[in-house]
Amino acid sequence: MREYVRIGSPEDVQAFRTRRIERSRALARMLRLPADLAVANDRFSGRGGKIFADSQRVQQLNFELLVGVTNLQRKTACLS
Repeated sequence: MREYVRIGSPEDVQAFRTRRIERSRALARMLRLPADLAVANDRFSGRGGKIFADSQRVQQLNFELLVGVTNLQRKTACLS
């Protein structure tokens, strides 16, 4: 697993995220993998977990690249 963290102004962070999403899509195309981008959330536990997860989704803070690895109907999150 590799994680990229960007610290900066909101504009810098948004531009960084946009570039990462574009690179992820380009990688899937290069590998000729059927892929879709979907809003996602981290797994949170405890009483407030659902609130945190819902908040991430509403604010679109997390995305996953879903790839049809063995089944085109049920895709696997390969990049987040």
